Amino acid sequence: MMYGKIVAAALLTGSLAIGGYALAVETVPASQAQPGKAGDASALTVSQVIERLAAQGYSDVTEIKRHRDKNYKVEARDPQGKRVELAVDAHTGDILKTEKDED
Repeated sequence: MMYGKIVAAALLTGSLAIGGYALAVETVPASQAQPGKAGDASALTVSQVIERLAAQGYSDVTEIKRHRDKNYKVEARDPQGKRVELAVDAHTGDILKTEKDED
């Protein structure tokens, strides 16, 4: 019985942590979002990338990071609700590649 409570508590804690991270990623103020690399003023901020993806129907962004100094790697849900990993051009916001997220 005690084992079940420990497992339930661990699952709840993990779920809250993941949800909190996703919320924090989605609500980063534009003034705090970094374009990725100092001196790269033409790159979109994290907030701008999320806004452009949301306008195309993407939601539930759980991870976004600058990848190889030119693209953003974004994990989100596509307009059909499926988990996807996107490569997004850091300067234009164009989606360069879409893959199903295997997690």
